[in-house]
Formats: sequence, C-alpha cells, structure tokens
Amino acid sequence: AAGGWDPRVLRTNDLLRKDEWKAIDDAVVEVATRQLGAIDDLRAAGLTRSLGSLGVLLDEYERVTDITAAEQSMSGGASGSKDLATFSLASVPVPITFRDFSLNLRHLEASRRGNSQIDTTNADLCARRVMEKLEDTLFNGSTIAIGGNSLTGYTNTSSRITGSLTGSGWDHAATRDILTDTIAMIAAAEAQNHFGPFIMYVP
Repeated sequence: AAGGWDPRVLRTNDLLRKDEWKAIDDAVVEVATRQLGAIDDLRAAGLTRSLGSLGVLLDEYERVTDITAAEQSMSGGASGSKDLATFSLASVPVPITFRDFSLNLRHLEASRRGNSQIDTTNADLCARRVMEKLEDTLFNGSTIAIGGNSLTGYTNTSSRITGSLTGSGWDHAATRDILTDTIAMIAAAEAQNHFGPFIMYVP
C-alpha cells in the first residue's frame, strides 16, 4: 500500500534476477500482443482509461437519457416544450484476472549453473490463459458481481442489438446470406443511430 499499489513494488523480496524477470516479462508481453485482438480494437479506438489504483472494486459511470425532437414554428416566438437529459449512476465490477504458476527452485538453479535462460513455458501458458479469459469476458461478460452490479459483455449486455442469421448459418457456400445478413446488421445499427465504422467478429 505504501508503494501506491504499483505491481513493481511486489518484486521487492523476489528471488529472481533482473534478466530472469526480463525473460518472463518478455514472454508474457509477447503472448498479450498476439492474443488480444478485440481488446486491442478497443484500445486503438481510445475506449480505455486508467482507474488509478488496484483498490478500485467498482468502475462507476453515468447513463444519460435522450431528449425529445426539436420543434418548428414560423415565428420562433412561441414557447416550446422544455426537456432535459437525466443522468443515473451505474457501476460495473473490476475483477482481477490471473493464473498462478511457480518456478521449481532446482530448475532455476540448474539454469543459472548452466548459464542458460530461465524456462518461461509456464509463464507463456498462464499468460495465454489470462488473455483468453479477458477476451471471453469482453464478449460474454463475467460471473463476478458486487452488490447487484454485474459485468456483461458484447453478447449479453442489455443494450445490444440482436438479429437472426439467414438460413441455418454461414458457411463457405453462403456468400449471398453473409451479404444479406451483414446489410441487415448495418441497417439495424443505423436505426439506433450507430453509423460506424464497424468491426465484425465472426466466431
């Protein structure tokens, strides 16, 4: 806590040397850049922000309502109806996504004695599992809930726009169906005032 919850502070009493930490960090970062396609799309669109601390359990934001349509008159002097947007507070839990692993002390010492690089296999595998879970959370949400606040994803959020695929689904022979369904998706989004650009994810 005295270190402001900076993760690097947790390495104060570590047993690894600088180059060993670097090898593990490099393995984890390489997996992260390879796996997080949809999350990278959010980052590229500027749709991320720092919460400032590990101690943030809920991320709060405001929902805003729309107002009614504009009015017209020939004089412009008549009073129109007054309408204001209303705001309500909403929250989503901020879970920590992790996969534990440990290093065998004998193997670590053997790599040092043999002057070889530390084995990063488990770091790589655990990082891959974490990235898969983060991507899954983005699309399907999480089972974590705090005080009635849940974390939904693209496929189960209440504000999603839904539709049905033509026929039994898409395959290599369904070119016309894919085009028809994509046009219908764009039309449904535009009907809710979402005009793109769009990114399509196909499972």
